[in-house]
Amino acid sequence: MGLFRAGPVRRSFRTIPPLETERLLLRKILPSDRDDMYAYARDPQTSRYLLWEPHTSPLVTQNHLEYLQRQYRRCAFFDWALVEKESGKMIGTCGFTQIYESKKEAEVGYVIAPSHQRRGFAPEALREVMRYGFERLGFLLLEAHVMEGNEASRIVLERLGFQKEEYSGATFYKRGKKERILTFVLPVERYHKMQE
Repeated sequence: MGLFRAGPVRRSFRTIPPLETERLLLRKILPSDRDDMYAYARDPQTSRYLLWEPHTSPLVTQNHLEYLQRQYRRCAFFDWALVEKESGKMIGTCGFTQIYESKKEAEVGYVIAPSHQRRGFAPEALREVMRYGFERLGFLLLEAHVMEGNEASRIVLERLGFQKEEYSGATFYKRGKKERILTFVLPVERYHKMQE
């Protein structure tokens, strides 16, 4: 009976386990995060390279947070809130966008408030999520999707050991403009080699 056969990885996110780094607490996203989330989710800069559009009111954020609680209960959401220890504020999210239990693989992603970008929070959070995925959940491969032109995320991923797949041809339309998605991958063997 393998870890992934009955879906325990997905079920474990119903009560998402708290994690911690030097400057961050990673915990379940809560309805009480509304004001902090709205503060960055309404900023067009936050979602510039993401699929979703800026939140237009606190009610939009509140409804989104209520939706996430249902997704947690359904074992269909795998993100942590990133809480800055110094301020106690939620400054973004990080986690697994998708989990493919049968293949022991997952997709990672993150969002950082513009006020906290370029301060090393993204790699700090992602490094802990990677550790949890490889060392606790037994993933064999992590991947990340980045919109072409998002140089900051490309740099973060490459510094953490991800490499761009030779063919990354997926596209989608954002605000009527065709965008290209690049795929970066990190196998468990490369991850462990980097820990030596």
